[in-house]
Amino acid sequence: MTKGSYVGVRLERSALEAVDRLAAAHGITRSRVISLLTEALRDGRLVVEPPRRGGQSMQVKIVLGSGKSAPIHRHEGKLYAEVPATGSYKIRLHNDRSVRRLAVVSVDGLGILDGKPARRDGQGYVLQPHQTLEIPGWRRSASEVAAFELAHPEASYPAKAGQGTANVGVIGVAVYDEKVASFWLSVPVVTQTITWQSLHHVDRLWSNDGDVAVFNCSTSDGGGPQPECSYTSSQGSTTKSLASDVGTGYGTREEFATSSTAFDREDEPAEVVVLHYATRERLASWGVPLDRRPAGPNPFPGSEADCPAPPGWEG
Repeated sequence: MTKGSYVGVRLERSALEAVDRLAAAHGITRSRVISLLTEALRDGRLVVEPPRRGGQSMQVKIVLGSGKSAPIHRHEGKLYAEVPATGSYKIRLHNDRSVRRLAVVSVDGLGILDGKPARRDGQGYVLQPHQTLEIPGWRRSASEVAAFELAHPEASYPAKAGQGTANVGVIGVAVYDEKVASFWLSVPVVTQTITWQSLHHVDRLWSNDGDVAVFNCSTSDGGGPQPECSYTSSQGSTTKSLASDVGTGYGTREEFATSSTAFDREDEPAEVVVLHYATRERLASWGVPLDRRPAGPNPFPGSEADCPAPPGWEG
């Protein structure tokens, strides 16, 4: 598939022999083929994003009014955040990838941008590569939000808005990759499908201006975990309710300036992060282990201590 004197290079999962065949067909060494590609990558025309091996590529945390992150506990494949019964908080997102990504966020079953029952294909925030974004509340306009306020479920925004409390106590983040198009790699090599798996595990190849790219070869099914409101106990198959004792209210006005941007999302999310939140007492009643600390000597025993006030300090 030549285009002028150049060829379309497509990265696919297969063996290193294809690179060797390319080198033999053009009368150059394997190292030279790799060098040609590397030069294109190094000068900024292309960027390679290695796939993540497990774990989340969009980090989600609850930042409390104190500035500290709410402790997150993992139990039976689910994530639980330990929060107080009252107080404001922010949702902190960190894009751990080298590409733009779209995060569609829901709180208590409502979309945080429109206050309607949340859909995975709803509106969201676009995060730049490796960007961290703290979202302080429910969107009211392009410059203002109503703060996320922890409250009794009956005082939560969905309850006040007539949506009930069935989905109170859960934050969802559907993460979308950007759609990509075909790409012509301008290096003087013969027409050949180049395979890269044996050299580097490549997830995505794209131009640095974001206009064109080579297809995604990730093996993720894109579905991600589904929000659930029950779990199976380790003692048997009894299903227990995960009704939280705290929800998120519609708090005071806060400034939060945003702007619109174009983002052509993939048809399905690359991952869905589900974070249940409740007080420590409620998490304990669900059987969530709250004090998992490794036994043995602590190399930094004083690392969790606050700075003590000097004598006579009155604040």
